[in-house]
Amino acid sequence: MHGGQVLTVSRFILSVCFLVVCAFAIPSYAAESLDFIDKNNAKAHDLANISDHYRFSRVARVDLNNDSIDEFILARAINDTRNHFDVVATTGDGLAELGSFEARKMMVAYDEHHGVRSLLSFNHPDNDFDYDVYQWDAAQSRFVNIRSLKNGSAQ
Repeated sequence: MHGGQVLTVSRFILSVCFLVVCAFAIPSYAAESLDFIDKNNAKAHDLANISDHYRFSRVARVDLNNDSIDEFILARAINDTRNHFDVVATTGDGLAELGSFEARKMMVAYDEHHGVRSLLSFNHPDNDFDYDVYQWDAAQSRFVNIRSLKNGSAQ
């Protein structure tokens, strides 16, 4: 083999190794889109108590912990590209805030942590593979950004 061929083969092998490492080292999440409806089109009795405590323009219902009781993800636009999201559950005592986020878009992952589905927060305008993962933290009773936890602080 000539020197140029050895270099080309080495680059090819290095590229394949890099792709294999990335495929196993970077977790990906299967997720579903949230079905938001306009607040004015939602059933009034579902939102009566929530509307007294939160500002929002759109709402999505999703069962995050498979207990057959829907939680609510409330959304309101901050500007043309960002939204504020609140995750709220109704309880016998009223409302429980499970998390609050700012993002371009939110999705619900199929994976679970402590029996609660994770949330994906998308912020990059051009890259749908760039997202933060919020997992349920049972000790705090709320969603926390696991990217921040890896850096030593929770959001």
